[in-house]
Amino acid sequence: MLDAGTGNGALVRMMRSHGKSAWGIELSKAVLEQECPDMLKAGFVEPGVLTNLPFADNSFDLVWSSDVLEHIHPEEAEKVVSELVRVSRRFLVLTISLKGHTKATADNNNEAGRHTMLRPRHWWEATFRKYGAVVNKELFWAMQEFDHRYKGNDLHECQMEGDANDGGLYEVCKIDNPWLVGKREQKNLRPDRMVTTENNELEPWFFTFRKLR
Repeated sequence: MLDAGTGNGALVRMMRSHGKSAWGIELSKAVLEQECPDMLKAGFVEPGVLTNLPFADNSFDLVWSSDVLEHIHPEEAEKVVSELVRVSRRFLVLTISLKGHTKATADNNNEAGRHTMLRPRHWWEATFRKYGAVVNKELFWAMQEFDHRYKGNDLHECQMEGDANDGGLYEVCKIDNPWLVGKREQKNLRPDRMVTTENNELEPWFFTFRKLR
């Protein structure tokens, strides 16, 4: 498997500890040098860009990416998608944030708005299809969480996201719905999360694809 945007390499490390063949690529070499120098030295992770992946076609049974694509530049989105599909042999599973960045401790507007690529689900699905990957419906229904209970006064801090000229706008609202982020032992329980109101999908938003042969 390939972890595209591996960050500190934690997923690659975990997969390899279970005997799996896993590799990672990360934009920041400095992060890799600081967080996982052993795996960088071993060649299990490497610095690189998603617009030009240093791997042959059909290299990985699974391409995984977690909360990365919302950070890319819009003009690079199609190239990134085409590269992810190119190196996949079978499956692609991603989480892509559909909300504007809401970091409470942001020091400036640049930090608060660093989700630069916000598009609705149908835009992402159509773009992956364009480059040869179709929605894996069974996996999507197994992974994506829905909740139809939240209406009216249950919705807070609603805002429109997306681009009216490229995929259209969609509404995202905050709801009081605790969720555990990360490993259980980290005890990172967040008191609320976001929902896309048009389809009642809760974050994290999963995107699951099967590569066409």
